[in-house]
Amino acid sequence: MRLITDQRLRNKTRVFEDRAQAGEVLAEALAGHAEPGSAILAIPLGGIPVATKVASAMGGELDLVPAARLPLPDKPLVGFGAVTLNGEVYLNEEFLRHVRLEKRVIDRVIEAERRKLTGRFRLLGPRPRISLKDKAVVIVDDGLNTGYTMRAAVRSVRKFSPREIVVAVPTAAMRGIKQLESEAATVVCPNLREGYFFSVLSAYRNWRELSEEVLEPFIQ
Repeated sequence: MRLITDQRLRNKTRVFEDRAQAGEVLAEALAGHAEPGSAILAIPLGGIPVATKVASAMGGELDLVPAARLPLPDKPLVGFGAVTLNGEVYLNEEFLRHVRLEKRVIDRVIEAERRKLTGRFRLLGPRPRISLKDKAVVIVDDGLNTGYTMRAAVRSVRKFSPREIVVAVPTAAMRGIKQLESEAATVVCPNLREGYFFSVLSAYRNWRELSEEVLEPFIQ
């Protein structure tokens, strides 16, 4: 796996104004490391504004990849794994042992997120709608913490037989990057951060939770 980062931004916080500006920075970082015209796939919801800027800069078609974080019930921005639309579940077993989350709670969260994904993509239709076979693909999110959601997304996309998968995120924890060592040919992350304490939102000066409205351009 090739890891492309920006040493000027390493271990810094509040480096992006918002997701749109992060997408512009990410698009610049991708130059020379992803093919122009690659298919750009966003992980909703936060990855959509970032991926929109990347797709515009690279001249690639934009679509969505159906994967979702499994959030802790009392800390929704902290995930303990991920689920895909076809029901595949990826759990951070080490983290779960640390927080001692009961199995009934884990199962309840998995089912809730699976229902949310199913409802969201029932409205949008089967994804991705663009052809990925033998094509270069860039999967984009607004950040990467544990790496489980991105790993789920990569494995979901791989079933469509792309020629190459590049992971692109504006900010990431090193521990999350390590989850992708055997998953993607290239990972592009301008703002790479090390250390135990990490949050995606701390990379942004202006952060807000997004609503389902960001999905409207994808409804046909």
